[in-house]
Amino acid sequence: MRGFALLGICLVNAMVIAGTWSLAEGAGAAPWDRTAVWLVTALVTTKFYLLFAFLFGHSFVFQEAGARRDGVPFARRHARRLLGLFLLGLAHALLLYPGDILMSYAVLGLVLFAVRRADPRALLGEHYRGERLVDSHADDAPWN
Repeated sequence: MRGFALLGICLVNAMVIAGTWSLAEGAGAAPWDRTAVWLVTALVTTKFYLLFAFLFGHSFVFQEAGARRDGVPFARRHARRLLGLFLLGLAHALLLYPGDILMSYAVLGLVLFAVRRADPRALLGEHYRGERLVDSHADDAPWN
């Protein structure tokens, strides 16, 4: 399944890297080009990004269970995997494509590790309180 998600992401990134994406969004683009970009975005881009993100979180559960089964500390195993992911993302961003997401996944993996034992209802409550806090100060923003 992860390979399928990666194939879809490669398809989308190939269009972006090749520059065909920006050609189809310009003012002089043909209607069928704009339609093709819309279809790829609606049917491919958003779906494969969502699938890849889901699989990232889902594999976290499997990795934790595997570490528990093997009697190995999960923190060290997880930190090693995230470091590898970050370095792979850094190499990819520097050598191939600056729009890399792997470094973001590595950083968010640290956040996921920190809240892995938290009560989901408590996390949702914190999110709701944070959202209300941001909304209450939106009128004070410098751009308003």
